[in-house]
Amino acid sequence: MVGRCSIGAQQCAPLVSAALILCGFLAAIGFAADRPVAYDPTKIVGPNACAECHKKEAEAWKGTHHFRTFGEMPRRKEAKEIAGKMGVPRIRSEGLCLNCHYTIQEKDNRKQPIAGISCESCHGAGDDWIKVHSGFSGKTEKTETKAEKTARWKLADTRGMIRPSALYRLAKNC
Repeated sequence: MVGRCSIGAQQCAPLVSAALILCGFLAAIGFAADRPVAYDPTKIVGPNACAECHKKEAEAWKGTHHFRTFGEMPRRKEAKEIAGKMGVPRIRSEGLCLNCHYTIQEKDNRKQPIAGISCESCHGAGDDWIKVHSGFSGKTEKTETKAEKTARWKLADTRGMIRPSALYRLAKNC
């Protein structure tokens, strides 16, 4: 989800919540009507790929409604009422719901929800950048030099990774 967080998950949660509230507000006022290019279902690797290294962030995410959306939303009375008014027979099968409330992965020309709102919903589809992001320049985290890390992060950014510090890009991707 976020870069190596030096503060605990409990301290990260308010920051994540504030960013997500901002995304919701911007979407509500029409700021992000369509998914940007950074969200390409054919390039989604899924939250488990991020959780391999970002364990604390993944645990914090699991405590949010964004994680619970996957299982809870299709069962909620309010969601069913909204879907009914929109003519959506199955919440997890209709693009109108999927585009905002789920992480969608496309394999074999078939789009399928794999999680609620997750890492790549904000940080961009990871297929082009995740190996660079987690590669430590072919070394280990402890032996990679600062210059190598800077170059690696810049390369990941050019391949589509959206960093937490890029608030405008994060909000636009929301």
